[in-house]
Amino acid sequence: NILLFSVKANNNIFISHAGGYRPDIYGLRAIACLAVVFFHAFPHALKDTFQGGFIGVDIFFVISGYLISSILYKKIYASDVSFTSNLLDFYVRRVRRIFPALIAVLLFLIVVGNIEFFEDEYKRLSLHLFGGATYISNFILYSEDGGYFDVGVDKKPLLHLWSLGVEEQFYIIFPLFLYLIYKCKINLLLCLIAFTVVSFALNVYDVYTGFSSKSFFMPYTRFWELSSGALLAYFNCFAKTKVESESSIKRANYLSIAGLGVLALGFFILKNSAHNFPGVKALLPILGSVLIIAAGPNAVVNKYILSHKVLVFLGLISYPLYLWHWPILSVCNIIEAGLPSRTIRITSVVLSIVLATLTYYFIEPKLRYGKN
Repeated sequence: NILLFSVKANNNIFISHAGGYRPDIYGLRAIACLAVVFFHAFPHALKDTFQGGFIGVDIFFVISGYLISSILYKKIYASDVSFTSNLLDFYVRRVRRIFPALIAVLLFLIVVGNIEFFEDEYKRLSLHLFGGATYISNFILYSEDGGYFDVGVDKKPLLHLWSLGVEEQFYIIFPLFLYLIYKCKINLLLCLIAFTVVSFALNVYDVYTGFSSKSFFMPYTRFWELSSGALLAYFNCFAKTKVESESSIKRANYLSIAGLGVLALGFFILKNSAHNFPGVKALLPILGSVLIIAAGPNAVVNKYILSHKVLVFLGLISYPLYLWHWPILSVCNIIEAGLPSRTIRITSVVLSIVLATLTYYFIEPKLRYGKN
């Protein structure tokens, strides 16, 4: 019924029940971030059972696509303010959200690199600093003829910024894509489906024709992951609100349990090999994330696990934690000329959490919400 309504819906109608605080989404962010941190810090731990922590980035993409698209739909389809003003406001908010923590990390690397790195290392770092500041890291990394899983990537302190590049490139193109649909009065749902299918098909094609590194880093082969979240946001924003019943609550519980199971499957069966990822295997983190978010905040997994205050807190600091953890681990790798001891890596993770917390409370508020 929702699908039928969505296909026939007038694009000017905006019926929202997607708003409101979702602590479970913060919990899901925490799981995504912790998985990536664990994967980077302890690459040989649980070697034969837990190698899929890198899919935490794919989970981030779905969450981001869901949350930001919900905002964009409201700005375009349910606002009396002009599109130009809304778009400018959207980009200003993105800059204020993304740059404060990023600036702190980039400044940290400038200082540490100047002290600890050799000239050739610092020269390469300078290029990656530029890529990180301009959100083109994914293009720079791809041009260096090295994949995300290749030997030697632990000497690239800003390797992880490829994902921010993809995300921001999506948010340059996607609002314009939505506005074009709106002005041309084209069915929004069908366009979103086509957008997602084409991007997914390009991803699969590149992986299975031997260009897995290209599929990993290029934006057009990753956009389907963000637009999967955008599709979910569409149903929440434009579908008629339904009264909760006993059967709907059970259905939500089943969705959340299935979603958690699919994510667990991805964490434990996917291998850290660029030869077949993303490809079809990326459907595991995407499907799992979509199921969990679609289940809603009152589903059993969402309410009793993902909404736990510890996970919610870690979700709140997940963005600065993601930014801090890899540069610290990578600098240790460079200084130690190899994989550091377990003690150093554990210390690095703890330090990353401390720096992320300080960034969240003392740096982000000043630059994000301050007068200047």
